[in-house]
Amino acid sequence: MQAKDRIFVSLDVDTLEQVIQAMDSFSDVLENIKIGLQVATRESWKACIDVAHERGFKVFCDAKFKDIPNTVEAAAYSLTKHGPDYFTVMADNSLEALKAIRRGTDKAVAENGGKAPIIIGVTVLTSISEEECKTIYGADAETKVMQFAENAAEAGLDAIVCSPEEVRTLRQNPKLKNLLLITPGIRPDWAQSNDQKRSATPIEALKRGADMLVIGRPITQPPKEIGSTVDAVSKILEEIKEI
Repeated sequence: MQAKDRIFVSLDVDTLEQVIQAMDSFSDVLENIKIGLQVATRESWKACIDVAHERGFKVFCDAKFKDIPNTVEAAAYSLTKHGPDYFTVMADNSLEALKAIRRGTDKAVAENGGKAPIIIGVTVLTSISEEECKTIYGADAETKVMQFAENAAEAGLDAIVCSPEEVRTLRQNPKLKNLLLITPGIRPDWAQSNDQKRSATPIEALKRGADMLVIGRPITQPPKEIGSTVDAVSKILEEIKEI
């Protein structure tokens, strides 16, 4: 995998026009974007997917589906028909709900043809601290991430999202050997941590065993001393090119 293929740029914007402007700013150096609820709620998932594909980008739809099995199965079916390359669900869904998501996705692919999207289970959000994790889930992040990841694997999902802190431990679990590990909370040492509580630099995350990285503001809003968006991307690619 080339260095540029390991990076998703997180586009935390409001409008389709802003998505297009962002893609145009780094289209010469990257081709993967992550679209979230902020813009998709306003513009629709289909609109976001279509404009990205028209420009040659792969799209990671950060939908984070979580509900009862019937509802998430229908949601996965509907989203898959729009042709995302990747989409997320919450890995703390029930095991039956995760299996239903797999069924809904496979049904849409069988009807429409084409390549199946990569289904990604989001474990514990990187904005959640250890203390918050214990309050919410009753255990530390490493324990819950492992539990959620094993459920994702059992349900037939393709990948998980976890913080850089859990990657090394997950890599050692044979039950997870077929899962891609995708890490957000990536902050180069020249960038501010912002609201990420469990973060790492790009090179640290990859050395721990991450397959792909999600990077937002360090690319879309780099510090003045770094320069443009392309300058920020070039700096990150140079750092990770040997991994």
